[in-house]
Amino acid sequence: MSWFRGGVFLSGHSFKVVGSNEESGLSFVPEGEAKVSETCSAKTPMALPGPCRGAFSVAQRTNGMDVFFILNAGLFLLMCVFAYFDRWTQYAGRSQVAVMEFFFYAAVLFAAIGGLWFWLRRYAVPVWLLLLIELGIVAHFAGGLIHFGGARLYDHVYFGLRFDKYVHFTNAFIAALTVEEICRLKGQSINAFTRLVVFFTVLGLGGLVEICEFIATLTIPRNGVGGYADTMRDLVANLSGSAVYLACRGRRPFLSR
Repeated sequence: MSWFRGGVFLSGHSFKVVGSNEESGLSFVPEGEAKVSETCSAKTPMALPGPCRGAFSVAQRTNGMDVFFILNAGLFLLMCVFAYFDRWTQYAGRSQVAVMEFFFYAAVLFAAIGGLWFWLRRYAVPVWLLLLIELGIVAHFAGGLIHFGGARLYDHVYFGLRFDKYVHFTNAFIAALTVEEICRLKGQSINAFTRLVVFFTVLGLGGLVEICEFIATLTIPRNGVGGYADTMRDLVANLSGSAVYLACRGRRPFLSR
């Protein structure tokens, strides 16, 4: 086997001559591999088929995703230093246990951000979707930080609904678009059934957030999370945002193929 200069490929059955070797001047490569090799020499990565994309560095395809996660990790760090810690100690007190609990939750969230970044940076997520996600993040931060009229923006009522519910509605819609795009990037066909799965996935994610808030009510006195009715309104807002996603992305989600 050593007389093949470039080695031998065993993944095909039909071979063609593509180079030279030490004895006979010939080297054999499967025709399919040869075609991929020839195609991968193109200068434009975006025009390449799937087998060739791995030949290019991940950084060429994920610069936007890297910047997005670095920006939001930095934003979260600033929020922890200048806002979240003071709010936490206001509700939980400044005991050693309360402070350690804050740092534990912050570390878990940073780990989650890092895990998402590591998982998603290999994909070329559309810029428009990153901008929508950023809009949802900014709306969340603004609701808790902006104070006027003696209350947080989250607590102000517009057209009979607290601003908090608009944030839930918007983020549920954006989350549905994000889950659909992840399915698309993973090679799943986007049809009525896929969108229905997206719909229930977003409801499940919203339920997970409410479970986290419930844990906060059990561990932090004067937590300011809200009661059972507030939880149900949050879930209804999530349901509404997901339903709007279904209405926009498929007119007949149960019938269309």
